[in-house]
Amino acid sequence: MSITVNDEKLTAFVAKVFETFGISKENAHICADNLVLADLRGIPSHGVARLKRYVDGMKTGIILPLSKPEIVHESPSTATTLIRSPSFMGASLYAFQSSPCNRT
Repeated sequence: MSITVNDEKLTAFVAKVFETFGISKENAHICADNLVLADLRGIPSHGVARLKRYVDGMKTGIILPLSKPEIVHESPSTATTLIRSPSFMGASLYAFQSSPCNRT
């Protein structure tokens, strides 16, 4: 038996779970999109099934939902960037380092 769930509704649900731990709406949606897209691509091991692991990590302090990544060092070519992000959400960290808006 299979269950079909609307991806937009699932993304909204997962984002809401993240938001209950204080993660910003933007970062919650980045992480939720990442999990749902993994399922849609047929990689359930990296999909919504991981939500419990994230929740458990936030409850135990392994993941720090309120931590903020910061650029510590960046080479002139931007090929090498050192980012400090203590226990931050991985998908949000990738979005942070990929965005030219974070480069000052």
